[in-house]
Amino acid sequence: MITSSRTEETKNCFGINQIGSRCVSIIMIRRLREDCSMENLVGERFGRLKVIGFSHKDKRGKPYWACQCDCGNTTISRADSLKSGKANSCGCLSAERIVRINTVHGRCSNGKKNGDATYRSWHSMKQRCCDPNADQYYLYGKRGIKVCNRWLHSFENFVADMGERPAGTTIDRIDSNGNYEPGNCRWATAEEQNNNTRSNHFISFEGKTKTLAQWSHEVGISESTISSRIARGWKSDRLFA
Repeated sequence: MITSSRTEETKNCFGINQIGSRCVSIIMIRRLREDCSMENLVGERFGRLKVIGFSHKDKRGKPYWACQCDCGNTTISRADSLKSGKANSCGCLSAERIVRINTVHGRCSNGKKNGDATYRSWHSMKQRCCDPNADQYYLYGKRGIKVCNRWLHSFENFVADMGERPAGTTIDRIDSNGNYEPGNCRWATAEEQNNNTRSNHFISFEGKTKTLAQWSHEVGISESTISSRIARGWKSDRLFA
């Protein structure tokens, strides 16, 4: 009985160990199969990323790979993201796209720098001549004022002809009834432009003929005061007294 009991116990112990060994073997085989079935992406390129090694698997068994970006950074990306195209850089590509969105013709679109003021002038010039919804269209486009073809579709041509916009100036047409084109445009101050408007009042005094704005600047009397004197019929010899 004792011998039989020991034999049964041995059998039971042997059976348990055998079952345990079988479970471990099955798990190892499954893992081995998973590792064998996992596609090796080392050396593969996805956009700017080149896979340089296996990193790890997450809790769901999704493989992650270590990648070298063309910009020099390294990053960890999931295999399916690489294959789908969702992961194609370390993040530098998205950053560059944001910069491009906020940049127009190589200039900052918020217009804070003086160089960007040149672009704003070009853009505004086209709007008031070509866009019927623009606030000042009735003064320009509706009157037949146009932007020449050389400037209309090329900011680079505009800069080549006009140069960068100097601080304190805006674009001015020398002939106020002419088009925006080389030879008829300049960068001018507000005073210079006021002297060139269609509504200017020219005053002759002591052998000199100047605009109201020019006389105001020369004699030190405000334009409104001179205008009111003209409206009351004052002669030129009294206007600047």
